Amino acid sequence: MAKLMEDYIGIIGAITAFITLATLGINLFKSHWTSSEITKNPFTYYVLLINLVFTSALPVQLWLEFNAKARGQVFMPFSFYCKYYPHLVIYPPLLFGFAALFVMRGAMLRWATSRKAVLVRVCLAITFASFILYYETTGGYLMLLEFNKEAQSATGQFEAASVRRQAEDLGIGQAFESPMAQQVYKALTINNGKSKIAKSLSSFVPWSKFNIPWKSRSRILYLTMYWYMSFVMLLGYSLIPTPRMSQKRDSSLTLNLAGALIIFMMWFPFRIYYNTYTKIPLFGRVLSDNFLGISFDLNLIGLTASDIVPILTFLVFVFFLLLRAAELSRYKSFLIIAVLAVGTAIGSIYLAIYKPIIFASVYGLDGNIRYFIFRTVALFLLLLFTYDFLNSRIDDTSNDLTRLDKN
Repeated sequence: MAKLMEDYIGIIGAITAFITLATLGINLFKSHWTSSEITKNPFTYYVLLINLVFTSALPVQLWLEFNAKARGQVFMPFSFYCKYYPHLVIYPPLLFGFAALFVMRGAMLRWATSRKAVLVRVCLAITFASFILYYETTGGYLMLLEFNKEAQSATGQFEAASVRRQAEDLGIGQAFESPMAQQVYKALTINNGKSKIAKSLSSFVPWSKFNIPWKSRSRILYLTMYWYMSFVMLLGYSLIPTPRMSQKRDSSLTLNLAGALIIFMMWFPFRIYYNTYTKIPLFGRVLSDNFLGISFDLNLIGLTASDIVPILTFLVFVFFLLLRAAELSRYKSFLIIAVLAVGTAIGSIYLAIYKPIIFASVYGLDGNIRYFIFRTVALFLLLLFTYDFLNSRIDDTSNDLTRLDKN
């Protein structure tokens, strides 16, 4: 178990150290926090620099680690990762900074109303981002960028007979029968999802028991970036149920959240490209999810079963953002959410009677504690978010901010 969580503990430690250092520098920016002009506040642009650090570290490390080939080694160069993993290498540094900027501006608008509320939301976002990081760190479907040069080329210590035997015993021996990089590239070229190497890369558990250093330095940066992107999105998500402020600030907050949503949604084209040209060709169409464990044949315009969690998250984000933008009363908001809840209950009853297999998959009746815990926590946060949103429909802080908006 300790071996399984090794990377996770290391990443959480690094993130904690970064947050601690950032906290120590808070006094440098206090003069900006009370500014009434959010869009012109220079503090909101500092987040672009932070974003660049988190999202560019992975592609830079990939270039440094895999750019030059050593004699006898066969591993994939930086260009390979750009082409086959664009949702990780291209999308984050290219676009995600704007999402972080919009969320930061939204947080500062909320800060003017209640600093405690923002701090609570930041803590919740940090906690839940760390929670889902564990699932990603220990989940299945390893990517080639997670393996170092020696593992990709089956050279060095991976040529030893004892190492090969251990790999065979763990069920990952196929990875070293020939250069893994060549096997993966061939599997992508054949494009049938039936390659032998796919079995070796489908689960993290056997690799966590493999005591030979196989992880690339890029893996840690990939997971750190994953945490950061999750944190930004969760923070933006938590800002939607903000009590009504003055019309100017309320509209500004909605506009910033809508801008963040657009950037979040731009992840889907890159993910669809990755699914279509990398994941499905390598692992096939039947893909399980690291968070829900659902495993069935789903391929809707390039989105698979392993994308169910981000799809649902985006749909919920859009739903509540539209309710906020429509400026509906608490009564109408309650009515819409109540109708949706009743529809969900009726739909679940239908699945329980006529589609028991799907019902079992959706609600996790397989008894796997890992996936049951995720469903429980996710549902708790959704219900809490819904309750907070309904309460925000009657709160009005516009009188407190009228003076500020005149500045």
